[in-house]
Amino acid sequence: YGVYTGSVNTNQLTSTTAYIDTLMLKNEAVVVPRTSSGTYDAHIYYTPDVTHNAIIIGEWVQGAGRDGLYVYININGGNALREEKPIAGTLGTMTAYVTLYAGSSYDICLNAKDHVGDMSCNLTMIGAKR
Repeated sequence: YGVYTGSVNTNQLTSTTAYIDTLMLKNEAVVVPRTSSGTYDAHIYYTPDVTHNAIIIGEWVQGAGRDGLYVYININGGNALREEKPIAGTLGTMTAYVTLYAGSSYDICLNAKDHVGDMSCNLTMIGAKR
């Protein structure tokens, strides 16, 4: 394909017909992906350059030896945005929707209240900057 019929200047691209095979945007211009994993907690450290919204997804695997362990998502050590109390030997997920402000530093955390038994966890953040 590679067919382009339109006009281009340094700030704008307009077209009536464009076929784009691969489009790359510099420096996370649109989407901000982050991920982390851990045993009892996972952290994403992030300072956005523009204010934007994000979805935080926490996933965990709870071992059979520990029932009722509280799992939660929080930011900068504050109150839990989401909290779950899974039964032993289960998988789980939870999500939180947040606004992250430009220039502020964030420690986004998925954590178990007690570090007893066995648990693995993953934390994912997907932000939309534009």
